[in-house]
Formats: sequence, structure tokens, C-alpha cells
Amino acid sequence: MTKYFILPAVAASVTCAWAASPIDEAANAVSTLAQPNYSAMAAVDVGSRNHVDVMVRAANLTQKAGSDFVGYYGEYTAYDDTTIVGGGVKLFNYVSQGFGGQAIGTFGSFGLSLTSSDKFDYDRFGGELSFGVMVPISGEQLHIDAGIILRPIFLSSEADTDATAEYGYSLGVSYRLTQNVATYGQYTSEGIWDDSFDAENLDNGVSVGVRLTF
Repeated sequence: MTKYFILPAVAASVTCAWAASPIDEAANAVSTLAQPNYSAMAAVDVGSRNHVDVMVRAANLTQKAGSDFVGYYGEYTAYDDTTIVGGGVKLFNYVSQGFGGQAIGTFGSFGLSLTSSDKFDYDRFGGELSFGVMVPISGEQLHIDAGIILRPIFLSSEADTDATAEYGYSLGVSYRLTQNVATYGQYTSEGIWDDSFDAENLDNGVSVGVRLTF
């Protein structure tokens, strides 16, 4: 099974004439790894999930390095029994002040997705929302990230009428080996809440691999 993630957008660069503050440096450390101008990742399955993604950085929305920018995304996810296809708009911010004054990266998205599950004989097409954070742990080398996703049934045109929403969450870690190469691992789980808000697992998996950035 394979996952593809594509984020086409327009690249832009900003040059600052003043010395960066500690929070700017932390923000840049996050944004350089998370959203370079170009990124490609290949990962092998160690559970029930393979993963490949290609990404192009979006244009900055402000003149401050590491600040907000927006892009577009498309994705295809295939687990053992579940397939999810989607795409939409993503917004990023890398100057949020987090633990101990440290900058954290935040990102959110809104799009459309199609879910098909052989396990539950289940299909759904409709809106999806996501939110996540990325935190530098050791300068520019080590980062951890976490994300959540929600696909409400009321934003759907086709769905299992016994379901209220789909949900998902992910936990990952990246370690930069060089300026352009990082190792990466992520655990992802997808599920369904029924009309009584009881949770049923759709699928889950772990993948590890290498990310190239340019």
C-alpha cells in the first residue's frame, strides 16, 4: 500500500537586513525543515502504511521570515483496507510562541476527500479539516510533529448514515542528517465515530524513510 502527498504552490524568498531574534531563529529552524522550496520523501512500510510525498513551498503572505504562507495540497493514502484521496488549501505559520519562548510551527487545512473502506464496506465524500504543530527539539536537527484531522458527515454528499465523522491523528519525528537530507518516521491512525460517538478504527500504520529538501 502506498501514500502520495503533493503540495503545488509558488515559491518566494525573503531577505532580512537585521539580526534574527531567538524566536526568529527557532521559527526558521522549523520552517526550513518543514517547508523548504522543494521537498521529496520516500518511506517504507513497517506496519500497514507506505508513504511517498512531493511538495513545493507556497509564497509568504508577510515580509517577515518564517511567517504565514499558504499553499495547496493533494493526497492519496492507502492502508491495508482503507483508501483516502483528497486535496485543498493549507495555511502555515512558523512564528507561534510555544514552550519556554520557543517557536513552534503550526499548520491547518481545509479540503475535500473521498474515503473507501473494504473493512466496513464504507464510502464517504466531503469536507475535511486538519490542524498540526511542529516543534524543534534540538536546533535545526531534531523535530517532532503531531496532527489531527476531522471529516464531518454533515459536510458530506455521500456517507454511511450511521457515522457522525471520520477522525485521524498522526505523530512523527524528523532528524536532519545534512542541510538537504533528513530521516523521518510517522505513525498515523484513522477512525470513525458512529451516531453514538463510539469509535471504530478504520486503519493505522507506521512508516519510516528519508526526506530530501532543496
